[in-house]
Amino acid sequence: MLNTGLSAAESAKLMKGRKQASKALSNARQRCTNKKNKDYEAYGAVGIQVLIGLDDLIAAIGLPPKNASLDRTNPHGHYEAGNVRWATKAVQAINKKSSLAGGTLPLHSLIAQSKLMAEQEKLRPKVTEAWHLVHKAFNYGNLSAAESAILADNLEIVGPPNEKFRSHQTLVGGKGYASFLLPSLTFPNGFVRARGSGKAAPDGEHARRYLRQGLLFRLSDIERTINVPTPVWSAIIHVLEGDSPGLTLVGRPTQDDLEGGWFEVWMLAVASRLPQFNVGTALFPALSCLEHLREFGGPHQWDEVNHPLLDAQLLFIPDFQLDCGPWGYLSPYQFGALERLLSYRADMGHKTVLGVQAPSKLGIPLQKLLLGGFAIRQIANGTSPQIGIASSGPQACTENLVGAGECQETADDFEKSEGV
Repeated sequence: MLNTGLSAAESAKLMKGRKQASKALSNARQRCTNKKNKDYEAYGAVGIQVLIGLDDLIAAIGLPPKNASLDRTNPHGHYEAGNVRWATKAVQAINKKSSLAGGTLPLHSLIAQSKLMAEQEKLRPKVTEAWHLVHKAFNYGNLSAAESAILADNLEIVGPPNEKFRSHQTLVGGKGYASFLLPSLTFPNGFVRARGSGKAAPDGEHARRYLRQGLLFRLSDIERTINVPTPVWSAIIHVLEGDSPGLTLVGRPTQDDLEGGWFEVWMLAVASRLPQFNVGTALFPALSCLEHLREFGGPHQWDEVNHPLLDAQLLFIPDFQLDCGPWGYLSPYQFGALERLLSYRADMGHKTVLGVQAPSKLGIPLQKLLLGGFAIRQIANGTSPQIGIASSGPQACTENLVGAGECQETADDFEKSEGV
């Protein structure tokens, strides 16, 4: 059986990591605000500020790994989301202002930097593989010995609970539900909590069908309010019934948000429940989408392919774009493939729901595609959507769509007319 409970040792490890992150942030504040600090002249005196809190820091780059400290990607910038990372002393030395004055880095520095990024980029594929194995375990009720070994190995890298995934009962609204964890696709080293049935699929055919669509049987007959915020559910249904080719949920999770399921569980719960209402759905992590697209060949061959990634009435990609450094990295070529997927589905009349953390960092073609028709909801401060905009063109927003506001040229610039 799988177990979602954290042991005392695992809880202590998480607490220790959080304290280390808090200390690193406190030290950064001292450098930026305390004129008596020995490093103030190089930080606060030249205008460097700390513009990120502890929860947002952990959400953006996870807990500090061994022998790493807080660093700014751009040494001329602030401590803020998108410009912070955990880095070793060697990498920080490479990143000093004096080494970025247009000169070429020493060969040994380039090698060290490349090795670090290569190691970090291995994490996302392992998380994606763990995600699929946990789904299989929950749908079938067990895994093979080889699969269990892979799962344990992958989760040992991304953090607890490792092999301990046994579900436990929780009360929600006076009713008992099984509460279980899934490896987070959007939060480095984190887990998201879902609540659903304690039973696996009743037979192999059910299990295979749900697995092929990337769904969880345990969430198929659970009241949607248990796992999905009402505004998110409403936005998804509005898009499903309207003319927009899809919905983009924008936001970064905090540790507390993971308890509510965040994008992964919200989307998974909706995708697993809607087939009960004769709506064809599927959910695939971004890397799984890319793997399937490689198997399908070029877009000119897709019409001959029968697969839920292409054919599902409503497709969910919770980790379409991340903003956590190399862990969330996708190449321009990979984003090009995902752009072709979205365009193909739109041409076929199918809808797609995406999870995006930093829209302004997407390439211009993807920004135009999303702003040119996708409904957009920004999620801020937990599970309360703050902004909702849908557009039929970069400058077109109307009251009868998902919210109303002023559409700007990039997704990060949209704002609601009445304020947030």
